[in-house]
Amino acid sequence: MSYYFTTAGFYTRGTVQPEADGRLRARDTVVGTSEGAEEVEATYELLADGRLRVVTRMRRAGEWDAPRERIYVEDPGAKVVLP
Repeated sequence: MSYYFTTAGFYTRGTVQPEADGRLRARDTVVGTSEGAEEVEATYELLADGRLRVVTRMRRAGEWDAPRERIYVEDPGAKVVLP
């Protein structure tokens, strides 16, 4: 079981499971939002060059939207700044 809490006042509750091909698949139910999202599904894949590929889609009004892909790249110059 996993949880994802947002600053927008809603959260998701779901599961993360490994796939046979090495990817991770997450499926979450959205709780406490009036924005229309009911479920979120995501697939995470660590690419050979170290980038992270994430493909997500949402279910709204019973219909799944088209998948969205994002590629995350480490910024070696980034610094963590805490309040």
